Amino acid sequence: MADSPPSLPTRKQSSFPPTPLQIRDNSPRMSELKKSLFPPSLSTITSIRTSVFKTQKFMLFLAYVFTFLFVTCAIFFVFNNPSINHSFRKVLNRRSHLSTFFSHYFPSNHQNSTVYTLPFTPQKLNDASITQNTIFPGERNGSENGLQSSMKNDHFSSNEGENAEVRHESSSKKEEEESQKVRKKHEEESKKVSKKEDEDSHKVRKRQEEEAQKIGKKEEEESQKVRKKEDSQKIRKRQEEEAQKVRKKRDEDSRNLRKRQEEEAQKVSKKEEEDSQKVSQRREEESQQVNMLSNSKKIDTKNEAWWEVMSHCDVFDGMWVKDDANPLYEPGYCPFVDEPFDCYRNGRPDNGYEKFRWQPKHCNIPRFDAKDMLELLRGKRLVYVGDSLNRNMWESMVCLLRNFVEDKSRVFEVSGREDFKKEGAYSFIFADYNCSVEFVRSTFLVQEWEIPDGNGSTKETLRLDLVERSCDKYKGADVLVFNTGHWWTHEKTSEGKGYYQEGSHVYGELNVVEAFRKAMTTWARWIETNVDPLKTDVFFRGYSVSHFSGGEWYAGGKCDSDTEPLQDEKDLSPSLYPPIMGMLEDVIKWMKTPVYYLNVTIMSDFRKDGHPSVYRQPNMTDEERRMTLRYQDCSHWCLPGVPDTWNELLYAQILMKHYQKQQKQQQQQQQIGS
Repeated sequence: MADSPPSLPTRKQSSFPPTPLQIRDNSPRMSELKKSLFPPSLSTITSIRTSVFKTQKFMLFLAYVFTFLFVTCAIFFVFNNPSINHSFRKVLNRRSHLSTFFSHYFPSNHQNSTVYTLPFTPQKLNDASITQNTIFPGERNGSENGLQSSMKNDHFSSNEGENAEVRHESSSKKEEEESQKVRKKHEEESKKVSKKEDEDSHKVRKRQEEEAQKIGKKEEEESQKVRKKEDSQKIRKRQEEEAQKVRKKRDEDSRNLRKRQEEEAQKVSKKEEEDSQKVSQRREEESQQVNMLSNSKKIDTKNEAWWEVMSHCDVFDGMWVKDDANPLYEPGYCPFVDEPFDCYRNGRPDNGYEKFRWQPKHCNIPRFDAKDMLELLRGKRLVYVGDSLNRNMWESMVCLLRNFVEDKSRVFEVSGREDFKKEGAYSFIFADYNCSVEFVRSTFLVQEWEIPDGNGSTKETLRLDLVERSCDKYKGADVLVFNTGHWWTHEKTSEGKGYYQEGSHVYGELNVVEAFRKAMTTWARWIETNVDPLKTDVFFRGYSVSHFSGGEWYAGGKCDSDTEPLQDEKDLSPSLYPPIMGMLEDVIKWMKTPVYYLNVTIMSDFRKDGHPSVYRQPNMTDEERRMTLRYQDCSHWCLPGVPDTWNELLYAQILMKHYQKQQKQQQQQQQIGS
């Protein structure tokens, strides 16, 4: 049975590590083998062989133990590192030289030998690889026979031991190299893995940051929506509260307004009664004065009317008397007064300057009647032409006439402008009477000019031979009121050096009086050429005196301390009147077209209390107040004020001419009838 071929053992998966191979020296077969191989004479050699074999066995045991530990750690490391699991398994699947050595030198005596396979051999290995790594019992017998033959042929096993040690060293070197390669590969793969993990972690962090930003942005949008919603609710609530306040305030204002209107209506009615009483008293006084004047001049008053008396009377020779019936319109209620002229709104504390009227010495002038004046102007144009003082007079006339009109919206400026200080022309329409009251700015009445200078720039001159080009705007008007004067007293015109021009000739130096005569002569020729005396009444208002004390307007001149007019003519200063005024009267005298001269110079000189002085704008700051104290206005006039009297004299002249025309027409009709 021993010589028969062995039967194939059943393939059995052994546990790892396998059972250590044991060399049983006391087995019968081993003793017989020793007896057959080693004769008694060779006992000494056998003992040496045995000691060497024991040393070799011990070394192999140590190598097996270290290999087992290394393999166990490697297996543990591989199974816990999937990245190198596959490559390392290939290394372990190779049959090691150490296992071959064990199978060659340590055959198993068991009949039922177990097939040893690696526990982690991949399932994809083919049968050939399994067969190569499997140790069968027959192979073990073959190895035993080989061992016996080698022991027979070679009595000295020291060479075998040396060869085994060499093979062991080479196998350990190979294993070490393979382990180094594995470690190196593992390090590379670990670097790749760490790099990939870093990239993945960077991507993850980036993605997390983006998601956090999106979440923050979304939360911020939601918070903004919430805030907007809350703000809209607050705004609606605030609007409702403001609307309630506005309604409440409107109701209070309406109640106060009704109450104020009732009080004003009572005051107006009371004032109208007082005014009517005063008017009746004044008319009685006027009639008495007229009678007295007529008796003193031995004129038959039964046959002579008031306008005939006034035609022989110098209405500019008189004095200012206190009259509580003045002013002719309520202060601060005319919206067309320029801010610098509205002393009442600008906070002037006293109002005595509003309570005076002009009383001629030898006659009376009719009190201004806005209704009569509007009837006289029905369908006509009244135009003021001149400087800012004529604008002062123009605004006074607009307020006097507007005060009578019941529907104030029927009085308006054509262009809708409210600031009248700029150059140009302005026109107020009184729609119910189809008439206009206009102002055309012309400071010199002749043309301001420019000529080229040698330096490539231009030089300002005054053309004494040309009427200002704005003359076409007032040509054909029914009533014209001219003025000029203040601009002729400025430094440039007073010196007259290289400023006055006639034609292409510029005077190197020309006296201001002579220049004024030439300019007024040019104006007079235009009047005689372009004005029809049968249609147009021409007036020229005289020079209005300024009242700067302590210097001129640009050098600290003041008038804010004056609150009462002068009472005596001795206090006047005619020596300060500009010499150009006498030249103007001479020019008017030789004109063929009649021009009525409103000589307001002396009567205005009494009224040093009527200027705006420091009251030129409301609600001034400290800086503005200091500026107005330094540059006071002592040339223009407060409204209501002195210009109302100028217009009252204009009204008297227009009314007188109207009655004279009517009387002349009646006389002509009587002559025709007779």
